[in-house]
Amino acid sequence: MKFVSSAETEPTSTTTISEDSKSGRGMSTMPRVVKRKFQKIKPVVEYNKRGKGCGPAHTEMQSYIGVLACSRVPLVDKKWAEIPKDIKEQIWEAVDMAFVVGQGGKNLVLSSAAKK
Repeated sequence: MKFVSSAETEPTSTTTISEDSKSGRGMSTMPRVVKRKFQKIKPVVEYNKRGKGCGPAHTEMQSYIGVLACSRVPLVDKKWAEIPKDIKEQIWEAVDMAFVVGQGGKNLVLSSAAKK
């Protein structure tokens, strides 16, 4: 089986990048979380006695919430209460598809997204 990249099928452009331009790090996309979502593998987020998340699944979930919040919430001077409910629901559904959060997890996820 052979795969053809888009670079092989499209004509090349003559645009060059000057040496003075700096490239940034870029946005994190959490590809391992997305890959697990497609495989339907969901890590379980553990909680301590006080109800706070702990462990590697919690840490990874918090990073993923940050990625979702930065990519889906528009950068405007709005408060979290003014963000449309459908965007908040999209964030919750994406986290729920990737992690087993537990009871009361929706409020924890959305409050974490509000801070980020």
